[in-house]
Amino acid sequence: MMIWRKPKKQGGVAPEHNPAPTPSRAVYGFVLYLVAKFLLIMYLAWALIPDDILLRLGLDFFPQKYWAVATPVYLSLAFMTFILLVYPSLGRLHARGLWDKYVPHPRDKHAIYRNELPCEVDGGGVPPVYDMEPHLIQQYLLHHPE
Repeated sequence: MMIWRKPKKQGGVAPEHNPAPTPSRAVYGFVLYLVAKFLLIMYLAWALIPDDILLRLGLDFFPQKYWAVATPVYLSLAFMTFILLVYPSLGRLHARGLWDKYVPHPRDKHAIYRNELPCEVDGGGVPPVYDMEPHLIQQYLLHHPE
């Protein structure tokens, strides 16, 4: 059994937000679980019970049975379109193209390029790690389209 404890206030500072379970989250989660189960049962009842039985029960305000199949298909199609086309396209809009030669390259403050290395290792040692220049990466990608 888990014991719920209130977070201690530290000098008027609000407690840090974390994903740990709290009583209010437990109540919201349980209500969401009950609502989801109820909606699933109502959907399955509408989709599987014949129309004449629903009409005898006085339930004549439901949409056509076509929508019981079409709605999940349309939602799945919209989701897959978003995942496969829209989301990658939005990411591509924010990426810099390989042909953008006149836009200056952003430089990280921690980047160390080869010509900025303090010394070269001679005698077969392990070479130091360095960052590649962006124009060299573009040349490699343009000449090796694998």
